[in-house]
Amino acid sequence: YNMVSSYRRQYPQKAVVYSADSYPEFAWAAFMAGASFCVLPKDLPEDFLKDAASLSPLAAACWLMAKAGQAYIAYPSDDALIEVDLTKETKPFRAQWIDPVSGRTKGKVFQVRAGTVFKTTGKDVLWLRQTN
Repeated sequence: YNMVSSYRRQYPQKAVVYSADSYPEFAWAAFMAGASFCVLPKDLPEDFLKDAASLSPLAAACWLMAKAGQAYIAYPSDDALIEVDLTKETKPFRAQWIDPVSGRTKGKVFQVRAGTVFKTTGKDVLWLRQTN
């Protein structure tokens, strides 16, 4: 994560590609850091991928990508804590857990209030999308 993130910050207009012996285990980390080409699960929702294409990595307690007023994707690093700062947001978000191995959604969609710091724990990807 740190290596990809560093290159993404240094060269924001260039493609950043990560490859290593243990790449499959680190695909999500590379993706969340802003890598250009990542091998992610094939069953990810189409709208998730559309949102992800417009997001940028942010420094946070977890791996976090965001575009204010639109969407957030959070993935816990080592401690399973997910914290998303929504204090500047004005509209609520729909939230959905995504299995990082299969790419399939898990559980029911739930609401997350704007104007707060949303905190939770988990081992899955959390996808927040602003409601209309």
